[in-house]
Amino acid sequence: MGKATMIKDGFQFSDADRVPFLLDGFEKQFLSRSGELKSLARPELVSYLAECHLEIILIHPFREGNKHLSRLLCDALPVLAGKDLLD
Repeated sequence: MGKATMIKDGFQFSDADRVPFLLDGFEKQFLSRSGELKSLARPELVSYLAECHLEIILIHPFREGNKHLSRLLCDALPVLAGKDLLD
């Protein structure tokens, strides 16, 4: 593990030096598929967003702020797909 590893409540976040690599993978796995979201049924969209939410939290190397970014994505991606905000 790198020098900047953060741990909160026993959970170890990604090393800061791996963030660019992990974000590249996140972009390829999730963000590049944002055009497909319009065709997803609600259960598939919810599953996609849940996975997206979890992955960004696992990548984010800081103790705080993870939930804010992941919530923003889970609000923005359905709207980008022409869907309503999810409750």
